Amino acid sequence: MSYFMNFLRYPSPGKTSAVLEAVIESVVAVGRPGNVAVPVSVGNPTIARPAIVSLVGGFQTLDELDALQEASLNDSVTMQRLDAIDALCERATWVVSEILSEPMSSIPDGFEPKIISRTIMHCIPSKRDELVNALIENRASSTSTVPPVVSRPIAGPVNQIRISRFAENLKDIQEQQSEAVSKLGDIPEMLTQPPVRIVSRIMHSQ
Repeated sequence: MSYFMNFLRYPSPGKTSAVLEAVIESVVAVGRPGNVAVPVSVGNPTIARPAIVSLVGGFQTLDELDALQEASLNDSVTMQRLDAIDALCERATWVVSEILSEPMSSIPDGFEPKIISRTIMHCIPSKRDELVNALIENRASSTSTVPPVVSRPIAGPVNQIRISRFAENLKDIQEQQSEAVSKLGDIPEMLTQPPVRIVSRIMHSQ
């Protein structure tokens, strides 16, 4: 399995551009594969300000992730950089996730992802493996340029599964979503609540 970290920063009013710039600089400083995305359409606009989401990935083992976290926590320059970003935000949090499908190891020539769609599902706990298998089976038949990535957080609700899709534009992401809906099969019966989808625009990728 491989792993990645997401950092979710909720900018204070009037601080969105400053947070975006600082987050991009932070991801660049880490030097690992990753991206930074801003919201296009949030999952629930009534409960919170939208987050700027950064991803740091490429961890083939948890030992690699351990090493980065320990190095960061013991480096004053890194911690000052992270604290400076947090000071611009109403709140900030982070999630470590395990990739259950094949990871997005490479991007086809000429493909420049600009949009990421994250669909979050909560399944009946006893149906988790069945849901994951169904999603991976659907992934195998996907016609998208980059197949979706299926993952789950290593902490938090044990029944949460996430599907991430990448596209060059909003039309493409909608077409991918329509294809996914056509292949739902028994998936709705495995869930405890309707899925939530968040669509974001990738502002930086490396």
